[in-house]
Amino acid sequence: MATPDDLAVTPPDEVNRVVGPILAAVERLCPPSNNGVDAAAAVAGERQVVFSSFDPDVCRELRARQSRWPVLFLSTGGTEPHADLRRTSLGAALEVAAGGGLAGVIVDSGALQAEPGFVSRVAAAAPGLKVLTYGRENDDPEWVVEQGMLGVHGVICDDVPSILAALRAGAAAGAGAAAGGAGLGEVLYTEQQHAFAAARVPA
Repeated sequence: MATPDDLAVTPPDEVNRVVGPILAAVERLCPPSNNGVDAAAAVAGERQVVFSSFDPDVCRELRARQSRWPVLFLSTGGTEPHADLRRTSLGAALEVAAGGGLAGVIVDSGALQAEPGFVSRVAAAAPGLKVLTYGRENDDPEWVVEQGMLGVHGVICDDVPSILAALRAGAAAGAGAAAGGAGLGEVLYTEQQHAFAAARVPA
């Protein structure tokens, strides 16, 4: 986005400049077949599409223009300043996602550490809304296991092997939420690939 951090609302022209080409490219690469199954999915296997953005206006526009793929709002949770107050707290992130009909939020892992009750707040206020996290803290296996216990649905991390090992160990010991069907052990994303599994985050 070309919008500066001191601008509270992204101009509609800028939103369209970003959203239009993205949707055109994805729809070209993932055309629906006659039976409703993605033609691209037949070639790419289970790889799906999930849209996410730190800009709430972009998220809302992506959701307004299509309902085929889930949209999640990325939020620093207040760890970075911004003129747009919708980007500056976990509570605001919840309002953006719930009010915009989004599939969920992806919040800064450090912000969640400071406010772990956020996950239960989301579950109470907007049942079905997904909570995922990103950030360097997610390379700490113990913290990722704790997130599973809190009810987090997925994490974006770099050290995938270590995180998977920790989740499996926790599940084997009966201490990890991954064993109870929360799905954290099934939803691991790498920041390098940003490969989301949309099947785990339904629209």
